[in-house]
Amino acid sequence: RQQFGGTLGGPILKDKLFFFTNYEYNNQDGSSIHLPLIAPSFAGFTASPFNETLFTSKVDWNINSKTNSYFRYSFNDNDNNVPFPPGTGIVPRNSTSGIFGSNNQVVLNTTHGFVFGLSRTFSPNVTNSFVYSLNDFHNRVDPLVPDIPEIRTINDGQTFRSGTNAITPQITDQSRNQLRNDLTWARGNHTFRFGGNYERTSITGLFVFANPSRIRIFEPLGDGSTEDDFLDAPVFDLSYGIGDATLPFNTPEGATVNHRFQFYGNDNWKLTKR
Repeated sequence: RQQFGGTLGGPILKDKLFFFTNYEYNNQDGSSIHLPLIAPSFAGFTASPFNETLFTSKVDWNINSKTNSYFRYSFNDNDNNVPFPPGTGIVPRNSTSGIFGSNNQVVLNTTHGFVFGLSRTFSPNVTNSFVYSLNDFHNRVDPLVPDIPEIRTINDGQTFRSGTNAITPQITDQSRNQLRNDLTWARGNHTFRFGGNYERTSITGLFVFANPSRIRIFEPLGDGSTEDDFLDAPVFDLSYGIGDATLPFNTPEGATVNHRFQFYGNDNWKLTKR
């Protein structure tokens, strides 16, 4: 495992403008276990590397004695090579037909985050805080080995899985905008708080199934160690993915959009001076 990073920060304008940045990188050489119950000769461990990059940057601005603002940017990018579900799959081996390729998935995630905040003191008794944020998330799940029919065995709970993972590739793209405002008003023994929050989320993606195909067999012949043992096995079912894999399905607008509105108000009342 290798991990390193660093931070840097300081004033840009004395007592007015400040910055801070942070960078981290993580490289981990892990492993995954495969336990195909019906074909133990394919059991064992395979490499499962994980890589991640993190970056954060923030700027604070003291506009005047009553007003402050900040801007923050964050970035996260990671990738991982794993079996799904955990414990399934095989240790790949060479074969004439290529059916004993890895069933692992390659999972990639990238996130960009932006936040802007503005605080204002209107009087000794009244303050207001406004925040806008944008979060952009991209997830992609690819097959480690493409273009090979997936083979699964039924009689062992489908723990034997070889070839292109049947639920790849997948893509999820999500964008979320958020506006939030909070007002605090102190009056006598009362502290009133009022606020509201609005979120707009847009989601698109891709979901591919059984491409090029998924073949489920009852169990391999013989001891389940040779190519012929699987190619000659009785077939339980055969699936082919057809149609447009774009998400969301049957949405002419091209994206699923959600709007959320939230409002609140409360009063903290101090009954006595104690």
